[in-house]
Amino acid sequence: MALQYILLLKFLFLNAVLARNQNVLEANKRETVNNSTLLEVHVRLFNDLLAKDAAVKDKNIGEPITVKTHDCIDELEDVLTTAVQDYDWWSATYLIKEVVNNTQNATVHYIGYKVLWRKLITDKLQYDPAYVIDFYSILKNVTRDLGTRTGPLIALETEVRAQLVERSAQLLEVTLHPANYNNINAICMNTSNYEVARRILTQLDATKMGEHIFEEILNVTFDAVEQLESKVDTVKALNCLGLNANQRLIAHLMFLQRNNDLHELLYNNIQQLVGSCDLNSLAPKYWERIGAFLPTSMEVLHNSSAVCIHNVTGSFGYLSECSQTSLMCTFQNGYKYRSAFRFERLLGNRYIFQSIFWQNYIKLENSGFNGNSTVPPAFIKNIYGSATPSVWQAVFVGNNVALVDPSMRQYLCGGNQSMWSNAEQYVYSRRAEDFQLYQHECLWLVEDCSDMI
Repeated sequence: MALQYILLLKFLFLNAVLARNQNVLEANKRETVNNSTLLEVHVRLFNDLLAKDAAVKDKNIGEPITVKTHDCIDELEDVLTTAVQDYDWWSATYLIKEVVNNTQNATVHYIGYKVLWRKLITDKLQYDPAYVIDFYSILKNVTRDLGTRTGPLIALETEVRAQLVERSAQLLEVTLHPANYNNINAICMNTSNYEVARRILTQLDATKMGEHIFEEILNVTFDAVEQLESKVDTVKALNCLGLNANQRLIAHLMFLQRNNDLHELLYNNIQQLVGSCDLNSLAPKYWERIGAFLPTSMEVLHNSSAVCIHNVTGSFGYLSECSQTSLMCTFQNGYKYRSAFRFERLLGNRYIFQSIFWQNYIKLENSGFNGNSTVPPAFIKNIYGSATPSVWQAVFVGNNVALVDPSMRQYLCGGNQSMWSNAEQYVYSRRAEDFQLYQHECLWLVEDCSDMI
């Protein structure tokens, strides 16, 4: 890095970037030093460097000026440190970004973010993980964009990450030391409790930060809590380590990985979380761990390319389009060849099913409820094979699944012979409020029929 680059950078920083940014910051009513003070600081620094440059030339007339790299680095660090020292954190971040984004030089980026990291510590903001998480995210994006894998910028990223993990773990640990463990799940689900921990968990969402850093924080948290609490009590509070089913599932899996002897104690919790989390956004490595906890129908829906859907009421068979109408029926095993469905997985355990044999979708038709009524009847034959699809919400019950429309008002059911006509074993829908009473009709076993594609 040449001295001329620093001089140019400072000149541009003074005459363009800072002038423009000062207006932006004032427009946002942020606390900044006033224009005159800001200009005085940088004019003085600029003149100081010019004076040094002139003095060197006087002593080395006719000879090239050589400046040690570390001197140039120190000069640039001094410039940026002085530039941000009187700014609030967000204004300082804004200004540093404006400077370093003008170059792909990793050393310039390192100096800029080193100055910013020191300011964060000087302002005692490192104790709030929110600031450290934001700063770490910025650094991570910078090293990725620059393609940097080694050097001082990576060392700085590692230092910030260590601070992030340590402080986040300290604050998450608080949730695992309740006054008592009675109704701890209800306490954890209450959004007014553990507000700091909830804010951290929001920022640590795996879709934003990746699962690795969350795992690292969890392990540090568990290391500390196991010194003070029994493992059995910690299991009771594990749901406090997540704002959603995915985070809570990861917390349970990490604790199980550390304590294989707790498999039986954790089994029901993990199975329930598997049934309620968004498996599509779960990292592939967790699939190997949850295999033993997946109910049969759920496992098939997430591992197969085609399925057959079998009603569990007696031997009334497989779901398929009726032979004589466009309604949906159930058929005996001999007709299984036309009962296979390819399907599309949507978020939140929702699916669209298309018949491989008929090429139609399973469609729930809601029009025509008791004239103009929008209230569904107790049961109705309104399940069709159609060119337009319906979305079905999967509700897992043991190894079986119930299929319900997204409004959660009507369940797909079968097996009631009073709904049949001649050879057609019609399926039908029942109201959600009647599900418990007729659950035996409204549960289906999903089988792997990938070989029928």
